Amino acid sequence: MKRQDLLLLDDEDLLKQCTQDFFKASGPGGQKKNKTSSAVRLIHKETDIQASASEDRQQSVNKKRALRRLRLELALQMREEYEAWSGDWNMNEKNKLYPVLIATLMDGLDECSYQVSDLSKNLPLSTSALIKVLHKSQTVWRFVNEQRQKRNMKALR
Repeated sequence: MKRQDLLLLDDEDLLKQCTQDFFKASGPGGQKKNKTSSAVRLIHKETDIQASASEDRQQSVNKKRALRRLRLELALQMREEYEAWSGDWNMNEKNKLYPVLIATLMDGLDECSYQVSDLSKNLPLSTSALIKVLHKSQTVWRFVNEQRQKRNMKALR
């Protein structure tokens, strides 16, 4: 299955492609803390990419968060040939297309060896505007800086 199709699957279909693990985790809850297995870990069977959530006492809320995080992890870790993005550049992290945007940017950055200025030359964004898009998510920001560090480059600020 193509990455974009995978990222755009509805929650139910994506869950069918995952192993679900429910466990007890420390976190909020007071007296009810650690009473139920409300933490959720999702492992995508085909890629072994995983994400988890344990912030809430409700398993259903944690499952939704884990799904959103899994989509972002799939976008960060699955590479394909770069194709230009024609959608909105300034979208909320909760937007269904956000992982597709991030996947596209990661493909472009990978082809440019994580030189942000090189990628921005091919985009309708300045280098600083592209950095703002990347900085919106701590997960994306951390991933990009880890990739730059592996290439002996300075971290973005």
